[in-house]
Amino acid sequence: MSERREIMHDPAMGMHGVFLSLKRGPRKKLDVERKWKDGSIQWRGPDQLGVGDQSVLFAVLEVAAEQFREQHTKVDSDDGLWELLRHEQHQFRSDTVRIRTSYTRLARKCGWGDSGWDIARVGKSLKRLAETTVWLRAGEIVGGSRLLGWTIGNEREVVLVLNWRFAEALQGKQFSKVSMFERFQLASEPAQALHAVLTSKINPTKAMKVHLDGLQSYVWGDVTSAGDVARARRSRLRAALTDIGKLDGWSVKFDGPLVQVARPTRRVGYWKHVASGVERTRDNDAVADNRKLTSAQESLGSDFQKVDVSGLFA
Repeated sequence: MSERREIMHDPAMGMHGVFLSLKRGPRKKLDVERKWKDGSIQWRGPDQLGVGDQSVLFAVLEVAAEQFREQHTKVDSDDGLWELLRHEQHQFRSDTVRIRTSYTRLARKCGWGDSGWDIARVGKSLKRLAETTVWLRAGEIVGGSRLLGWTIGNEREVVLVLNWRFAEALQGKQFSKVSMFERFQLASEPAQALHAVLTSKINPTKAMKVHLDGLQSYVWGDVTSAGDVARARRSRLRAALTDIGKLDGWSVKFDGPLVQVARPTRRVGYWKHVASGVERTRDNDAVADNRKLTSAQESLGSDFQKVDVSGLFA
């Protein structure tokens, strides 16, 4: 992958250990809750989410950004697609962004091939993502909606709608940029999982110092403090962080059980909105692209409808 691709990701959704390096076999239920500002964010679903599922989500966000810039692909609560997100209790936003794409395109953006196995892998990840509900608690207000909503048009094409937090990130409200160019240089799942979290936690020119054991939860979902498992995890974390430290614009220094991770380089085209803490971009990025948006709406086509897709994953 020679392209320096980046996706706009919601930092609150990105800085916790939700997408894990999982063992083969049946997955546990997903139930992760973390504090966020004066409330919390909770992810719940029938299956834990893995690093591969995160790759599919990032591919969806990349396609969403492309189509939003070109077609202004927004939907509101009057659109039938809105129902796919299954909002419960409070609705924090009344519109979102839709995407029309194919399994093949998503697989390629994940860095995979277009074999039947790769296509099935994308489909299974989309199913898990669409079954995941994200609950936001802001003070006394509580509301939940699915991470994704989707319909199927034929064997390979899908229409997707995004959770409202992703939609806000795509429209520049609050976001961090995850480099897919960097992600594809990281061979291991622990390195990819850590890279995604650290990108959300550490702005360019900033640094974070943390105990090595404190990073375990971002990769495996829990922390093991003793024994062979803990030693093996520390070894894998050191290897993953060493690989991240080799990326341009990253620095990793070990000091006994502590590690300092920094992004010392402010890349050309970035500036930070200090008052709000929101990272924004200049030059050929979201701010410039928003000036070119139109209100044109792409027709979804009569071949797309809500169907039971469980048979695809038998």
